[in-house]
Amino acid sequence: QEDEDAVQFANRVKSAIARQGGLVDLLWDGGLKREKVKDAFKEEQQKLYSRIISGNQENRSRS
Repeated sequence: QEDEDAVQFANRVKSAIARQGGLVDLLWDGGLKREKVKDAFKEEQQKLYSRIISGNQENRSRS
């Protein structure tokens, strides 16, 4: 897409892949693979994921 930066491109492609694969398009930072994740952050993401799969997507504003 024109006027699209690398991050926007990556997010668009990730979303398209998730959609084609029937997966949930989670908003997640790839940098988390390289360092220990705080328990509080994991709990927050688990709650968000729970809301997504239960159909309540109101708080999906993280990117």
